[in-house]
Amino acid sequence: CERVHNWILEDAERRGATHGSHAGDIFHEESGVLERLSVWKFFKRATSFCPWIVSVGNHDVPHDLDIVSSFGTTHPVYVAEYPERFVVNGVEFLCLPDTRRTDLVKELGVDARANVVSEEQLMGAAKARIAKLATDHPKSDLPRVLLCHAMLTDAKPSNDQPIVRGVELN
Repeated sequence: CERVHNWILEDAERRGATHGSHAGDIFHEESGVLERLSVWKFFKRATSFCPWIVSVGNHDVPHDLDIVSSFGTTHPVYVAEYPERFVVNGVEFLCLPDTRRTDLVKELGVDARANVVSEEQLMGAAKARIAKLATDHPKSDLPRVLLCHAMLTDAKPSNDQPIVRGVELN
């Protein structure tokens, strides 16, 4: 894994990248000491030549990546735990991290312990979240990137991840 990361960084630096992005699942499940050290080492080197934007994935533990920028990175690491917009070096990033079931249930205002939320309600909340990201940030003159942690059709979800079908991204 580190060999692949090194190759990516060497290539990005050689090409003069002005920003880097990662669409989530930096860790696979809860991270241990070796995984954290490897990721911090990656971002320390990656930010030596450009800032990075991360859209959190379903295998990333909530708030596990927030502290990356506090470890002496040269350029910042912007971490999106929730739908968020960043403008980095003249490029607009609309970040759509993993849509966690627990967050959607909270947004619906339902007690998560009651377990009375239907898949249709979850899908509606996820679609509303995507639509809100777009309406909160109308198109500007900047180049725009949708950095989205999403599953392709027929993928097998894990970590209690709801499947959201039929979402239009205009």
